[in-house]
Amino acid sequence: MSTRPTRLPKRLVLGAVAAVLALGSIAYAQDDPNVGGTLIVGFHASLEVMDVMGVTATRDEIWQMVFEPLVTMNAGLEPVGVLADSWSVSDDGLEWTFALRQGVTFHDGEPMTAADVAASYERLMRIGARRSEFVRITALEVIDEHTVVFRTDEPWGALPETFSMPSGAFVVYPERVVEALGEDLMGITDVELMIGTGPYQVEEIVPGERLVFTRFEDYTQPHGEASGWAGPRGQYLDEIVVLPITDEATRSLALFAGEVHIADQLPPEDVVRLDADPNTVAAYREPGRRTYLKMNDKHGPFTDHLLRQAVQIAIDLEEAMFTQGPEESWRVNPFVRYQEGQWMWDGEVMAPYYQADLERGRELVAESTYDGELIRYLTRPDLPDQYRPTSVVLELLQDLGLNAELMVVDGATFTDVRRDLTGWEIKSAGGGSVVPLSYLDASGIDRNGEPWNWVGDDWFEQLEIIANELDEDIRREAVLELNRISAEAAGEIWLGDLFSVVGVRDNVRNIPDWHYMRLFDVWLD
Repeated sequence: MSTRPTRLPKRLVLGAVAAVLALGSIAYAQDDPNVGGTLIVGFHASLEVMDVMGVTATRDEIWQMVFEPLVTMNAGLEPVGVLADSWSVSDDGLEWTFALRQGVTFHDGEPMTAADVAASYERLMRIGARRSEFVRITALEVIDEHTVVFRTDEPWGALPETFSMPSGAFVVYPERVVEALGEDLMGITDVELMIGTGPYQVEEIVPGERLVFTRFEDYTQPHGEASGWAGPRGQYLDEIVVLPITDEATRSLALFAGEVHIADQLPPEDVVRLDADPNTVAAYREPGRRTYLKMNDKHGPFTDHLLRQAVQIAIDLEEAMFTQGPEESWRVNPFVRYQEGQWMWDGEVMAPYYQADLERGRELVAESTYDGELIRYLTRPDLPDQYRPTSVVLELLQDLGLNAELMVVDGATFTDVRRDLTGWEIKSAGGGSVVPLSYLDASGIDRNGEPWNWVGDDWFEQLEIIANELDEDIRREAVLELNRISAEAAGEIWLGDLFSVVGVRDNVRNIPDWHYMRLFDVWLD
């Protein structure tokens, strides 16, 4: 069972990150799993491609059933081997040797070897959506059928973590599939090329209607304990059918009608009904999304550091997050990222910067150069997580004495306007992905790919330590320092995190409460 911070009184809210409360979930690890049956999933998104390394829009819950990486992440966001049995780094930090797990076969019955790993890596570097993150690797050498060596141009402590990222992942395809694909992406109709090593294999795909996966009988299990994406991958079901149902109301109706066993990403408002119905349960997953404010320090009043600090010191994070719905569906979190695990949160680091102190905020406004200029608060109603707090934030800005007004636009306009740094002063923001230590750089970059003005040499120095250092304790201290730098700059005001609601029929067992569903571990009573 994973844990989550409790919600504490307002003065203690910054300590919430360190406190824990068991999440409501449906994890029955003590039960003896049933084997057999068909699980039907009402999924929140459609798929256009299944080329895991070629795009970042493939859905992790789906591709993890079919394709497997060398390295994945556990619930602590630490790298753990899947197709790699183990790895080691040379004393100079320039050579990483990976021993491959033996006895692994692809869905077509052929053994997986180092040649497949090499071919897959070479393809990743040609067409991979995240290939720029691997440029420190200068060479890959196949030592024998079960050993590969990656060489880097400088020590790179984050190499295993980078391999573990699920989005745009470094998975292993058969060498012959790599040759067949060439420079093309694997489309959703290329079923004959969807050959992986995972616990389930592709049986049928009808684009826009259904994806059908069946148990791979010759699957060999990874070592260790189930945690996050790591460890053994249960094959309890004969078949998993995924129905792309992109409208959340339709997904909800399908669940209550018994047409699906699982409905992913339901609105928090459904929780009461899910719990009241004897045939359904609401399961919360660990945070997968977050909401925050971005301050424009390149144009307008918020180029003044004091004015940004005024908003930060005055905002009541708990009040802002109350707008997100039932208390079980959110938590306050002022840190740069929402994951626990490696992050080593310490409430004392951020407490001085978030005090919910309106009077101190007004004092900082008076000390600043602000002279009544219009402050445009850019937002979009089609992303509820970002839009819900706007009323509280707007009222705060006005209570501080700022001439602020909402600038509500549609999604397309928002995308255009946010790139124009003369078009807004503060904007709502959100999203998120499950990332390990090495992925902290995005906060310092604007939507035109340029650093924000508040980003200085110290920021980049800490990023270098986090990426390159081999000593984990030194890396983690750099993470805390990065949070301090961010809070001191007040370029971003982190409000909190949101828990995903999953609707489940009462005969479904072992839905994990991690960020992602491990569909391959589920069984039916």
